[in-house]
Amino acid sequence: MKRTADTVKYLRKIPKVYWRVLDELDAGNCDGMTYEQVSREMPEEYEARQRDKLRYRYPRGESYLDVIQRLESVIVELERQSAPVLVIAHQVSVA
Repeated sequence: MKRTADTVKYLRKIPKVYWRVLDELDAGNCDGMTYEQVSREMPEEYEARQRDKLRYRYPRGESYLDVIQRLESVIVELERQSAPVLVIAHQVSVA
């Protein structure tokens, strides 16, 4: 959430709510690795992700389907809001 917090710090007078549910995709054992590193060090995982990015779940991590399920509660809560809402989140959460 560091990049998100860095973005939000400039919005001084706007009330802020932090929802961990908006965190980026959990890459599990591949966290911090580039795609190039994964392809070199874990070629079977790299190929599995290439075949089906939506359903591929990182070892000890999440799939995009997991993220979609995680975000359902956020969508319901945002639909209840009557005032304008600004969502600042990671790319996978808002794409």
